Amino acid sequence: MAVSNKRKEVFLESMATTGRITESCQVAGISYEAVRVWRKEDEAFIAAFEESEARYCDKIEKEIERRAIEGWDEPVFQNGTEVGKKRRFSDTLLLALTKSRMAKYRDKAEVDVRVKGQILAIPMLAQTEEGFDELVRKSDSGDAEGAQD
Repeated sequence: MAVSNKRKEVFLESMATTGRITESCQVAGISYEAVRVWRKEDEAFIAAFEESEARYCDKIEKEIERRAIEGWDEPVFQNGTEVGKKRRFSDTLLLALTKSRMAKYRDKAEVDVRVKGQILAIPMLAQTEEGFDELVRKSDSGDAEGAQD
């Protein structure tokens, strides 16, 4: 990391581990406002912050993969006594992972933009409240075409 300030480094390492700004501020002994300022004004900090976020996201993705593909052992009880383990997997996480990696499995949506009837085009005049009110008056009186005059 190109950030020289020790508190920034501690903050960024905590962000990479926890993904939480408030907790990372507490760990580094800095204010949330300091981070806000650094994220606006310090180019090196901005880049390092993005890297920390990416590292945390990698951590999350690794856990998603583990739960979806490798699974986890869940204890099986009989009459209050553990008698074994059952391997569990998360179909929901597997589906989310699949959709994030494979375009053909993503949800698809189509939007129909065909319009029947008239289209109300709001000219530049309507950018102010007075202009909008004038446009509505002209529209109500049937003179909407003259609203751009």
